[in-house]
Amino acid sequence: MLREERRRTRESLTRALERIAGRIAAAPTQPVEWDDRRTYAPESATITAERLWVAGSYARGAAVCGDLDLIVELAIEGPQPPTRTIGNRLFGRAQDTSLYVGTPERNSANIPFPEARLVWSQASPDWRTNISAIAVDSDAGHFERPLDQLPLRPDQLSTDFEQIKRVLELLDGGILSSEFIEAAAITEDPAALAKVRFRPDRYGVKTADALRLGVSWLAPRVDGDRLRTEEQGHLRFRFGGTLLLVGSPGLPVQRLDTPFHDALALVPHWSRRGPNGIWIIRRGPEHPVVKQFEEGRAFFVTRNGEPDYFSDVTHSSSDARKGIELYRDEQETVERVEDDRDFYPDHERIEVASASGAGLLHHLAGCDIVLVDGESFALSQAGQRTLRVGGDADVPIVSAATLAAALRDPSDA
Repeated sequence: MLREERRRTRESLTRALERIAGRIAAAPTQPVEWDDRRTYAPESATITAERLWVAGSYARGAAVCGDLDLIVELAIEGPQPPTRTIGNRLFGRAQDTSLYVGTPERNSANIPFPEARLVWSQASPDWRTNISAIAVDSDAGHFERPLDQLPLRPDQLSTDFEQIKRVLELLDGGILSSEFIEAAAITEDPAALAKVRFRPDRYGVKTADALRLGVSWLAPRVDGDRLRTEEQGHLRFRFGGTLLLVGSPGLPVQRLDTPFHDALALVPHWSRRGPNGIWIIRRGPEHPVVKQFEEGRAFFVTRNGEPDYFSDVTHSSSDARKGIELYRDEQETVERVEDDRDFYPDHERIEVASASGAGLLHHLAGCDIVLVDGESFALSQAGQRTLRVGGDADVPIVSAATLAAALRDPSDA
């Protein structure tokens, strides 16, 4: 399904293009300053626009377009500035524009724009004539590209186009699956926000709004009771087994290669142009982890119908997280329940349940530690630290293949 975004008339985009072209023609050389995203160190460079093209639906003559696709060829003195910094400096406040640095043949989008039309260059500075020469074509419309299959615009994501194309290939091959939930279809859930101890004053306005949206939708669907900040990366959070990415999120689909995460939830900052909502990415039926766990099976204790997760295997680490104890033998699990019966309140329903395949992966998601017949495995860095405090100095984070082998149904041997 193609994404939906706001459309604009050709006349309004022509006015915007004329303003941008005039601005570049008047001052093609500009100093730029920005802060490095990782180190926050100040950076600076001087950029000189050499040629400017317009591409996409506008270049083909469409009467209604989603935006202006602009390509600018630059000479740069100093480090490469972020594309957004370049656009802000050259274009000013230009709404509904997508900027690619390079040429129509080779650019930061890594896709060719054969329909591109030259708007301005040092050799052809009459941008008014160049824009007027782009004829209106009543039959021209949106030209579908593979990237149009994304539910979000590429410029809403902080990743390169090679990664976007790779994710689309994984989706097409059934290795990943996804769904997009429109923001308008989500109702804010104050009870869910209170449960996860959401503090909007800790974030910027747009980030707080994105988190409200994400938590309100995830809370009824994910086994999580806290919104945890990820150890790696800015504006990354964990809610149960879901990695929640807000702002201008990346596409770290490699996180789904371990049982610890079972979904990514991407919530870009709200934009007037849209789309606005949540993009959920999960493992598909052909994902290697799903295949590895096809023969996996385990028994576990439930309390009132829910798995009896524990909070700390060592009972000594403040960094402890969530864990689950699994058994490969049903009778052993029953005996464990009988041995621990006195530790459970009388009003709780204590039973033995089993799970296999995708159901087993669902129960593992968000667990930092898993015990299989008494053997401890770390699924996350927090689980690794907890087990080290407990005496396992060299415990690694377990791979999906190793854990799947440990949970293989003995009857299949």
